[in-house]
Amino acid sequence: MHSKIGKSIKRLGGFVTLLAVSATSVVTPAAAKNTTSIHPYEGKKYVYVTDYEDGISTYDKKGRIQDAYTFIPSSSNRAGGMGAVYKTESYLYYCDTNVGFSDTGYIWQVPVKKKTEKLNVKRQRRLFKVPKWQEFVKADDNKIIYQCDRTIMVYDKRTKKKKKLVKVKDNEKRILMAKTASGRTAKAGNCVYYTVRNIFRGTNDGLYQLNLKTGKKKKIASSVNTPWRLRSGQDYGKSNPIIGVNGKNVYLSTNDSLVRYNTKTGKAKKIVKNQDSSSAGTGKSLNACITANAGVNNIKTWDVMGMWFYKKKMYMEIRVKYNYKAQNDEEGTCNYDQKNMIISVNKKDGKKIRYEKGVSQFLAKPCGVYKDSDYDMIQNWVNHTGSMLTFTSEGVWIGEFMAGDGFNQYFVYDIKTGKQTTYSKRKAILILAKQGIDDDYQPLIC
Repeated sequence: MHSKIGKSIKRLGGFVTLLAVSATSVVTPAAAKNTTSIHPYEGKKYVYVTDYEDGISTYDKKGRIQDAYTFIPSSSNRAGGMGAVYKTESYLYYCDTNVGFSDTGYIWQVPVKKKTEKLNVKRQRRLFKVPKWQEFVKADDNKIIYQCDRTIMVYDKRTKKKKKLVKVKDNEKRILMAKTASGRTAKAGNCVYYTVRNIFRGTNDGLYQLNLKTGKKKKIASSVNTPWRLRSGQDYGKSNPIIGVNGKNVYLSTNDSLVRYNTKTGKAKKIVKNQDSSSAGTGKSLNACITANAGVNNIKTWDVMGMWFYKKKMYMEIRVKYNYKAQNDEEGTCNYDQKNMIISVNKKDGKKIRYEKGVSQFLAKPCGVYKDSDYDMIQNWVNHTGSMLTFTSEGVWIGEFMAGDGFNQYFVYDIKTGKQTTYSKRKAILILAKQGIDDDYQPLIC
């Protein structure tokens, strides 16, 4: 298993310490109402990054490494090694279960010095055991909400008791937390979102809303798309729902349409169809816009990989797979090409479906095509464009591109001026750390 991790690190051009789920402080209650995702990856001064081996490193806001901490001594026989981390106001929590080695371990806490944000490793303390570990959902100084395969749990540090918020009885099903385009757990008010997926059939039960304050659950859609995604150069991917949160509205891609769910009224509305309802076609579907502007033939499928909001528009990053060729073998091996493009709609009613030519051409910036595959080389593809790293409130896109030599390059596109410039690798890597680059890094148990 160590060789697999080494392969992933090598393929990302040597950015070893930042290939990890990193951590941020819990926002204040006043600010929480305005956030669209949970921020477990950074404090006021530092970004905290696990190395998935024995500890973490901290980086300042300019991307410069500051300190390295060892939590698990090399002499320790603790199963699993260093796993995910989560920073609150007073503590850094971590799980010593690296899924690549074990799925059972312990949650630990390390005190954080409030003024300096330095960690007091000598005072770290083991809190409780977790089976079938998946990820932290949300935490503060007194409670830790986390997800295992088929449960979402809350642990109260004061009473030392656990409580199930969600439990799935079917052994063939697993919980998948919904993420925003940033890769972080999506949040609207006190609520997070998840689906329940059959791991053998690949189907899901729709999208659910979970109020973390009251524990109430509600099904808000009968289906939700869970596109498989894999960062260029990594071996393992995930299929969490990707949703958008803007004010009181939650947006999701379902089997037949784009849906806007109003969290205040509790009502869901289909605002854009995926496909035209008749063979004649109206041209008012996402598929019609994508097909007309992708610039390729033989489109096999497309997925919404991210949703961003700017003024009256919602922008969607669309991944298009084409030239799909399935091999006649038992493993189901396939080869295909893929590219990304940007489509926008009016965020209120879904009207004015538009192909965003400028930023789509920016994604096609000639950095060279890049061949990639999953670890078992069952899926093999050629990337013909870059992908979006983030989108700022000022209307600036930051794109990530994999050059032919396997090294990442970063560029900026200003939606207002159309100007393109290069972007600092150090700053880009810091963005990845804040987003939790290895939310997608879940090795299989071998």
